[in-house]
Amino acid sequence: MGRILLTGLGIVMALFPDRVTDWYQRIAFENPEAAVGKSWLTSAVRAEGLVIALLGLVGGRGYAWLLNLMGLAGGVVVLFPKRYLDWGTGVAYKNHEAIEWAGWFPTVARGLGVLYVVESLRDYRRRHCTDTATEVATDTS
Repeated sequence: MGRILLTGLGIVMALFPDRVTDWYQRIAFENPEAAVGKSWLTSAVRAEGLVIALLGLVGGRGYAWLLNLMGLAGGVVVLFPKRYLDWGTGVAYKNHEAIEWAGWFPTVARGLGVLYVVESLRDYRRRHCTDTATEVATDTS
């Protein structure tokens, strides 16, 4: 995912939450015109974008926790893509029962879930295994 890419995504979400939501609906839903977001959806997308952008810019422990959370969510998506998508739609949309997913979208969601898990594990390994490798390399006894 890369920190720069994730930070950029957060900035776009924070600055253009309506456009991001509209784009998502056109891509993911068979019937995007039927989607009626709850009143707080735009604010939630903006807030999520701000958090992602801020943590991406600052880095450190907060960014590590963001990647851990994304990896956990990605694992759920890998195992249960349709349930995850349906749950999210139920949370964010007033008429979730009227929304139909594009037939290919759960597979794409699963692929993104795999990406989130892999990136989360790579970051974890970089943070934790680098210290161990350094200790082993410097231990000359």
